[in-house]
This record gives sequence, C-alpha cells and structure tokens, in this order.
Amino acid sequence: MQYKVVSFGQIMLRSLQEGGGWAIVGVGLSFILMLVLVLLRARVTCLVVLFYALSFSLFAGAFGTIFTGIRWLVLLAMVPLAIHGLRGLGMGVYAMWAYGALGLLFCFRAPSISYAMEKGIGHALMLVAVPGVIKVALDKGMKAQTLFKALALLAGIWTGVNVLSLRAHLAGHASERFQGEAVSPGYFALVQGLLLPFLIWGVFMAWSAVWRTLCIVGSGLLSVLLVFGATRGGPFMAVIIAIPLVLRASLRRVMVGALVILVTVAAIYFTLSFAGAAQKQFVAQRYSGSGGSAALTGRVALWQKSLRAALESPVFGHGTSSSTIYGLRELGRSSAHNAYLIVWYEAGIFGLLAFILSLWVNVVRSFRIIRRSKDDPEMNLLGRLCLGITLGLAAISFFEANLAGATNVVIGIYLMATVLIHWAWQQVSAFDGFTEAELLDLDDPYAAPYGPPAVAGWSGVGGAHLRTREDAARV
Repeated sequence: MQYKVVSFGQIMLRSLQEGGGWAIVGVGLSFILMLVLVLLRARVTCLVVLFYALSFSLFAGAFGTIFTGIRWLVLLAMVPLAIHGLRGLGMGVYAMWAYGALGLLFCFRAPSISYAMEKGIGHALMLVAVPGVIKVALDKGMKAQTLFKALALLAGIWTGVNVLSLRAHLAGHASERFQGEAVSPGYFALVQGLLLPFLIWGVFMAWSAVWRTLCIVGSGLLSVLLVFGATRGGPFMAVIIAIPLVLRASLRRVMVGALVILVTVAAIYFTLSFAGAAQKQFVAQRYSGSGGSAALTGRVALWQKSLRAALESPVFGHGTSSSTIYGLRELGRSSAHNAYLIVWYEAGIFGLLAFILSLWVNVVRSFRIIRRSKDDPEMNLLGRLCLGITLGLAAISFFEANLAGATNVVIGIYLMATVLIHWAWQQVSAFDGFTEAELLDLDDPYAAPYGPPAVAGWSGVGGAHLRTREDAARV
C-alpha cells in the first residue's frame, strides 16, 4: 500500500489554506493571547485553554485549524511555566517520562526519522508541560476542583456545539454514525466518553441548584450524542469512569444518581422518536453486533499482526508514532486499536512496563485516597473520579490507541489525573507513622502553633496543604 508521511508544517499550511482568512486571523490572535498569558504567568488559564484546544482541534474547517494552532502555541508557552514543578511529581508521572524517553530514543529506528522525532518532541512537551504546570498551581494553592469544573464546562460547550448538528443528522435517511463537527466518529465518541463523567461529578458536588441542574441536563444530552455516535468505545469508557463516582452508600447520592439516569433515558427516548427506522436499526446493530457489525470490527486480525511486529524486536522499539507508518503500510489503517501493543512496538518492552507501571501506581494510590478520605467528601470524590479515569483509560486502551498517541486530550486528562492522585495521596498519607498521642497534640489548638486544623486549613482539597509527613511534623 502506498503511503506518504506528512509533517506538521505541511498539515498546518494546508489547513490554513483550506480555512481561509478566518483561520489565519485566529492563529495570529492566538499567538498574541499565548504571549500575554506567559507574561502574566497564568498557568491554570493556559492549562484550561490547552484542554479545550486539544478537544476541538480535530473539528472540521477553520474551527479545527484555529484550535490546532492554539494547541501547539499554548503547549510551547506552558514549558517555561512548568519548570519549577518538575520535582516531586510521583512515580506515575516519572514512569510516563521513562516511556516517552524510550520512544524518543528509538526514533532512529523509525521508517521516517523526521516524522517520529516530530511526534516524539510533541509527546515530550505534553509530558513536561501538563504535569509541571499542575504541580506549580497546586503548590500555589489551586484547588483540584478548579480543573474539574473547567472540564465540566468543556463538556457542556462540547455538547452545545455538537447537538446543533444532530437535528440535520436525524433528518437524513443514511445509516451512518453521528460525529457532530469532528472529522472522526471514533474520536468524537471517545472525547464524549471522557468528558461525560465530569458532568456526573458536577452533579454530586455541593454546587448551587442551578449548576447541578445544568450538569444533569448536560449529562442527558451528552449521553444522547454518545448513543447516536454508535461507537461502543465511548459509552464503555464513560460507564467505567463513572462507576466509582456512583458507588456510594448515601441515600441522597443514590437518589441523585437515579435522577441522572432518568433524565438520560428520557432524553435518549425523546431523541430516538425523531430518528428514521433505518437509523434506529443501524444504531441497534452497532451496539448489538448483529447485522454484520462484528463486536470487535476486525480488531483481532490487527492485534495479531501488531503482536508479531512487536515480537520481531521486543526489546528495542521503533520510535514515537512509528506504529502509524507501520499501520498504513501493513494493516491498511493508521492504528492497531490497542495502546499496549503500540507502546510495545514504539518504545520496546521496557517502555511498555513503564506505561503499565504508571497505570498500576494510579490505581493503588486512588484506592488508598478513597479509603482514607471518608470524612472529606471533596477529597473522596477526587479519588473516585481519578480512579475512574485510570480504570477507564486502562480498559479502553485494549481497543483504542489514544493513550499511546503523542498529543491529544486523552493523554492530557490522564496526566492531570496522575498528578492529582500523587498530590492527594500525599495529603492522606501526611500523618502515617504518628502515634495517637501525637495526632491529639496536632489537634490541640494550644499545642499546634498554627491553631486548630479547621483554622489552619487542614483539608487536602482547599486551603493550606500538608504534602508530606515532614510537613506534619513541622506543625
């Protein structure tokens, strides 16, 4: 099969030509905006803008071109802002660094060294910028909930933008997957599956009734988009991420969860009433695997070929994103639809072990956060959401390859969860090894120099942070 590697510069030039004047103006204004944000050291704003740009950069037309430019500009801008946060990031991030470094190291073995280097450098920027900026922001007193709220808002904006084109899709008679404004139905479904749990998190948070209502409505509408996307991966991942959030014994939370389910079912049923018979049948076949729609849609054959390719050089990889070239040349598509096989092929066996180690550390520490924060609802929800993100991405990586990509919103959110897990784990482990008498002394307003815990802001979510046992000992 003939294939051609296209560089990032060529993609941007072609996109600007297709997008026209609006795309050029948008990228230019984005450059000025990023320069201002760097000068102001607006780390959290940069991070939020990056997540939004990563989500919308694969949209069609000038809209996607503008956000592609923003994505790279803000990523470069974040690097100097992340320098002071590169220490103490935890084993989960450092394992991802090891995987990324091996992928970059093996770029010389790629069929196209320049393409692999370009992707490897982009991946390295993600691995440095996102964790570093979050770490600095946390050290300066940012609440973890700030990022979750921004992503819940992103989910709402994503829903609003894409639901507008659903009406045209329902009016048609063709049996095809709904992909909104995105260029790929698979990407469209996966992003929605990743964003939906943040709306569910918003439902359980102690916000105002207005925000909670908006999150409930948003959850229902986003679920509708997931259903008509007719891609099993997105709903599968959303369910796994949401499970730790809803597994609470509280009667109040059970009732709230039941309300979300009720709104979701009603929204799906109402929307299906506008769909044609062919569309309903197509959606049913996609989810049931009947009518010639195989459950794994040919993935087994792809995995077998990819496994053989990885075993040809099990120790030494072929470089970041080299699997894309292999896929186009040998598989007839750009992805093997399995992140683990792709990581093995690109970064070798040690890169794969580092990748799995990062996931494992996140799971173990998330469980510890949940167990030790039963009296802190916000910290408990943080642990549950981050556990869900890790489990969801670990599961979907058997069927999709986004977590093994270079720069996308899946990697960005995973890195965010990894940093927050390590940070929260330090909060709940701050008093490990203290005796009961020592803890009583810390709780004594006359014994503790900085006043009682309620005044000193002992909560791991808001106020001052106790990051290590040594911090607690100093108090």
